[in-house]
Amino acid sequence: MFLCFIRVTITYIFQVQFIFMEIQVFILLIFSGITFAAADLSKEKCPPGCVCRKRDVKCYALTDFPVNFPPLTTYIFMDEMNIQTIPPNSFLGLEFLNTIEFQRSNFGSISTCAFKSIQSLEKLIFFKSVIGHLDKFAIFNNTGLSTIEILESKITKVSPFAIATLDNIASFSVEDTTIYDLNTMSIVNVSGKELSIVGSVFKTVHYMPFVFGRFSQVKILNNTFEMLPCGTIDNLLVAAVDNNPLITGNAIMCDCGISYIHKIRDEKQKELLNNMYCLEGGVINSQRIVSEALSSSLPCDQKNKATLTKCRTQEVRKIPTLVCPSYSHGGVYKSTENKNGNSASSLSSCVTVLILTIFVSL
Repeated sequence: MFLCFIRVTITYIFQVQFIFMEIQVFILLIFSGITFAAADLSKEKCPPGCVCRKRDVKCYALTDFPVNFPPLTTYIFMDEMNIQTIPPNSFLGLEFLNTIEFQRSNFGSISTCAFKSIQSLEKLIFFKSVIGHLDKFAIFNNTGLSTIEILESKITKVSPFAIATLDNIASFSVEDTTIYDLNTMSIVNVSGKELSIVGSVFKTVHYMPFVFGRFSQVKILNNTFEMLPCGTIDNLLVAAVDNNPLITGNAIMCDCGISYIHKIRDEKQKELLNNMYCLEGGVINSQRIVSEALSSSLPCDQKNKATLTKCRTQEVRKIPTLVCPSYSHGGVYKSTENKNGNSASSLSSCVTVLILTIFVSL
């Protein structure tokens, strides 16, 4: 009788264990399905028209600026974009973003505060791109920003204070770029290691466009200034910490707009200007330098007579207070909520906790 009882008990235990095993298998299948579903949902975190791999986001040929970047993004690359504007707060919330690179893109404007609040940003690169309007404070007070490169690009207008208050720059480069309208104090309080302006064309340059801080190295090579009012070269000289900048091969329009050079007292500045080449019909005449042009009668149009024949006292305007728009463009991905107000990620977490609880109970 006792042996029979033991057999029945053992059989019952095995049956219960078998049932528990079936329940575990069933729960594992459910959990696997939820996991796969979550993996599919993660694909939606990448902005439409972009490819997200690891922590890189690459976007191609878009006409609207992308939104909802993954929050752990470190590198953003945009190619062949044709966008009306880079809006304010475009990258808000991307705490790990290190590099933004634009190639072969066309932007109507870059708005005030476009790159605001990205203190992790170290590199900002524009290559073969067209920018209609670089607005004031477009690039401002990014404490970690160490590299700005504007290469083989075109900018129609640079507003006052467009690039301002950057004091940790390792390299600021403008190369083979055309700027059509460079306003007074367009680049202000920017300092660091290397300033390089090479092979670029400046069409309309307003009085004192650069108010740089100090740079360890300054290279101003082979540029064309169709207008070069006073307050341009002297501020570039002031920026050179070692007092030995490399400024050579540059050309300016030899008209009455450069008559202020006669009155310059600083011998080094005067020598640099006198040894620049003359532009004639938009072409550099390497056989004629400024000092030769100044010794003869200079052609003069009405604009030069009105604005450039007198060298004004340099007055550095105070940087205005930055006021960013209160709204966010939506830089970081936010999960979609269901009808009950619970997000998909919250639901997944709850189910996971429930499953773990059942396993512990078993």
